[in-house]
Amino acid sequence: MVTDIAVVNKLFRHNPDGPPRHNDFFSEDSVEIKDHDKLMKELAELTSAAANPTEKLRIALSHSENTAKKTLPDVERFPTHFYEDGITGVEGSLKCRAIIAHRHFIGDTDYSFHDLMQEIVPKMQNSCDLSPLHQDLID
Repeated sequence: MVTDIAVVNKLFRHNPDGPPRHNDFFSEDSVEIKDHDKLMKELAELTSAAANPTEKLRIALSHSENTAKKTLPDVERFPTHFYEDGITGVEGSLKCRAIIAHRHFIGDTDYSFHDLMQEIVPKMQNSCDLSPLHQDLID
């Protein structure tokens, strides 16, 4: 049963001596493990002092934005949620990481998930019929 995936968030130039060795990347000390339960506990702690739902949402979104601005580690391990959600979530996650790795490869080394979302979300908004009830969350 596959519940996690470890990926290298990096593209490599051709090397006549061959590709990098698997063990160079996937040793235990080089893999950053994404713990979503820990993240959810952290968000709960950050938002616990907020008096109303709007303030809780503002705090959570600010924290998420700051997290998305961080540089991806060279190697990370994260849950696939394959059995709950199917392959689409894993596929999307890997495509995003491939785009970020490509931007780093061509020299834009500060490019992050936040930058990618800044490009993607407006395109999605233009193609979706957004309910006026939720417009305040995206303005």
